[in-house]
Amino acid sequence: MNTNTSENTSMQERYEEYMQKAQEAFQEVNRFNKQRFLPWRLLGLLPFLAAIILFLIGGWDSVQSALTLLLITSILVAFVLLPVIMAQSGKAFQAKGTEIAQTLPGFDGFFDLYRKEYWPTRFPSSGKRYERFISLVKGANVQNT
Repeated sequence: MNTNTSENTSMQERYEEYMQKAQEAFQEVNRFNKQRFLPWRLLGLLPFLAAIILFLIGGWDSVQSALTLLLITSILVAFVLLPVIMAQSGKAFQAKGTEIAQTLPGFDGFFDLYRKEYWPTRFPSSGKRYERFISLVKGANVQNT
């Protein structure tokens, strides 16, 4: 019984360490992504600015042209630019998780689930999440469910 309590305390400390590292890594990658993708996000706003200028210069006669420009660029931004940014962002998160996993076993899996808001802020002392954490820390290959 004492060993189980000792192991539980040890796992709680490790959980807190993993959570702290995950929060720091998440903030770091978010800051990096914001800086990295700022030009692309601004590029996505340029057509909207152009449509507004077109409307202001041409008045009501240019409403159809301005709306057409907005529609086309909205589709391009939604189906081209945003998916590319999201994919690149996901790769940055994966790389950071893998980097930290060199020193913390199973952190890449933990971090992936952290990004999906799987982990509670407090240590799960029993149940499915507890078992998942134990298996990640001990290096077992666990499916993401």
